[in-house]
Amino acid sequence: MIEAEGTKTPRKCYRISFVHSQFEEAVCPAGCGGKVETPQAPKRRGGSTDAPRKAKCLKLKSTKIHLEKKISSSTYIETCAFMLPLAIAREVRLLDFSILTENIDLYMDGFKRTLAVSLIALIASFFLGTLIAVFRISPFKFLNWIGTAYVEFFRNIPVLIIAFFFYFGLASIGIDFDGFTAGTIALAIYTSAFIAEAIRAGILSVPKGQMEAARSSGLTYNQAMLLIILPQAIKIVIPPLGNQFINLVKNSSILGVIAGMELMYQGDIISSRTFVTFDVYIFVAMFYLIITIPLSLGVGYLERHMAKSH
Repeated sequence: MIEAEGTKTPRKCYRISFVHSQFEEAVCPAGCGGKVETPQAPKRRGGSTDAPRKAKCLKLKSTKIHLEKKISSSTYIETCAFMLPLAIAREVRLLDFSILTENIDLYMDGFKRTLAVSLIALIASFFLGTLIAVFRISPFKFLNWIGTAYVEFFRNIPVLIIAFFFYFGLASIGIDFDGFTAGTIALAIYTSAFIAEAIRAGILSVPKGQMEAARSSGLTYNQAMLLIILPQAIKIVIPPLGNQFINLVKNSSILGVIAGMELMYQGDIISSRTFVTFDVYIFVAMFYLIITIPLSLGVGYLERHMAKSH
């Protein structure tokens, strides 16, 4: 059904045009009983024809246009010359905010859990990713091998598989995690692989003379890395780190698959109760935006502040 706002036309019928290349005459798809005449396209020399011409419905007085596709899948309908009447505006289905108000407790519970899992996984993935990044550039081959294997393994498998491993896989050997814990661990591990690569790139962008100067001042390798190199590297990689943190918040929706009780899980419950999908998940998306938009703005502010201080 086409539903749209519009103004009353000077006539009592709507002006509809459509292109069709197979029939000279067909029944109007609006179901009004009128006929649609499609003029034959003029033939060119050599037997080819021009594109099919537009045709008009000779009788159309319904306030709702039902697209039953009785003619062809190549048929398309477009409004032309006149807008649809305001009567159709009454048929436009807006968001049902009663779904939000009546289920606000479930939405807020899911929102709080999404915030919690995002914050915990963010902190854990940052420290873990920083450690793996240091391993990746370590002069010790064993540590370098561990960092490389970690990044290449977890960066190239879906986060959902990691969540299933901690939720279902470990349960088979007697290690039980609830959905929230399993999802948080999976998000932290998965995101840390990407953060490690971002921080490693930042470390490599710091001039080598910084490390040499720190070592010549009497600092150990670990002290020089922690006090001299990493602070400069993190300033450089704030934009990609911010993107990874935003991706982490969005990836938290996988907890809905393993009973993590976050926004997507609560949205599924509300949808199963109300038999409404569109409105329910639109409100879920709004709650995600409440988290991601301020996070994006905060990252942009930090980036500009760091650039000025630098």
